[in-house]
Amino acid sequence: MLFIKSIGFSLDIGSERYTFSFTIRDSTTHFVNATSWGKEDYIRSLSDSFRVGECVIIENPLIQRKELEREEKFSPATPSWDNESILLAQSWVPRETVIFASDVRISFDKFRNCMTATVISKTIITTNPDTPEANILLNFIRENKEANLLDDEIDSYLKESTSLNTIVDVYTVEQLKVKALKNEGKADPIYGILYAYISTLNIDDETTKVVRNRCSGCGYIINEASSTCTTCNKDSSEFKSVFRSFHMLIDLTDHTGTLHSCSLTGSVAEETLGFTVNEFLAMTDEQKTALKWQFLLERSKIYVKVSAFYSTILFFF
Repeated sequence: MLFIKSIGFSLDIGSERYTFSFTIRDSTTHFVNATSWGKEDYIRSLSDSFRVGECVIIENPLIQRKELEREEKFSPATPSWDNESILLAQSWVPRETVIFASDVRISFDKFRNCMTATVISKTIITTNPDTPEANILLNFIRENKEANLLDDEIDSYLKESTSLNTIVDVYTVEQLKVKALKNEGKADPIYGILYAYISTLNIDDETTKVVRNRCSGCGYIINEASSTCTTCNKDSSEFKSVFRSFHMLIDLTDHTGTLHSCSLTGSVAEETLGFTVNEFLAMTDEQKTALKWQFLLERSKIYVKVSAFYSTILFFF
């Protein structure tokens, strides 16, 4: 954790000293909590010189023990995310990154209508820790097909045989969640209409995968590293071509709660955004941000398909 803050300096009235706190670790069990004091220019220059996870050389350190009560005074548990935590979080990939977080604040979020974990100034986050528990969790995610339905959806799957005219039941987010839980274990999904607004739409974030490569043979998302479909090419000597397709996870919110990670993909995403994949990729970051704000917090009529494992958007008005 890297954390910068300014503190009034009583010996020089009207002036401020800045403090830069970070944790240094050279093994799984040995670490030191370090603090550097100085003027703003020095501290900001120091904090910009390295990031979490980088190796550094420390020369001529001055080390001393601090009283815990005194440390609490200069390291308050603020609820705001610092820049370093934000940069770290942007590198996380859903269903590919395992996170170990200590000293997080657990509280009820009225906006999302659920319990949430929040990073505070004392939080320490370890990405993909090398522990038996983390390895078991990662292997489970990779091997469990039901948990990866969102990554395995194909365009043909989204082209429902069910006509939108036959979907007439209107739900709130809370009602959909309750019905999905009651429907758990059943093959038939729930179709319904939701009057809600998009509360999360990360289409202007470079670290978020908005467009993914799909196999032209089966439609599955392919591995970005290999650029080949392991499903089709396993039993065939002829390699299938790939095509680009929208693959977005958005949050839908109404007065009763939030439906997280709803799948908006393929032609439905193109019709919703009003752009093809190639047109979207040609847009500047400013244009993508402007496009995002055309949809955020705008109440819409949304046709959805919901099960206990995933939510898919069928049409967007």
